[in-house]
Amino acid sequence: MSNCQSYKEGHLTHYIATTKLRDADRVPGQIVHIEANAFAVTVGGTTTTMYTHNPEHLIERLKTAKPGDISKVVGYEYFNINLEEGRAWFHLNAINTPCTYPREEVAKTKNEMTPDKYLNFLRSFGYNHKDPVWKKWEEEKLNDFRKRGQ
Repeated sequence: MSNCQSYKEGHLTHYIATTKLRDADRVPGQIVHIEANAFAVTVGGTTTTMYTHNPEHLIERLKTAKPGDISKVVGYEYFNINLEEGRAWFHLNAINTPCTYPREEVAKTKNEMTPDKYLNFLRSFGYNHKDPVWKKWEEEKLNDFRKRGQ
């Protein structure tokens, strides 16, 4: 997966999901592992074989997913599994390809993470950011982020 142009170290999907699609509409879905990187994906009563370039992580998350945990981002091939420890993002594709966005085909640009983008990334995990305990945690994380940038 590290050959993906939008892959960021420590993230398990393409970065666009956690920044731009965090608040997008979702519909319920179901994902069942078939073999290797192939999965049977059911959304709106239609089942399709889809593939992911990080099957191990998806297989592990499916083991602990409860009914109703899986949703598809409307208009995209991104899926969420909302678990107790946060929201997991997955990109599945109807075409079996190692990566939807290979580095060789896209000009490389420097990742310019801003405090606002970092906050959006933190909130993509699905915690209640209005809760005082989480607000304090966010402030600590943002302070650490700002110190790293100096």
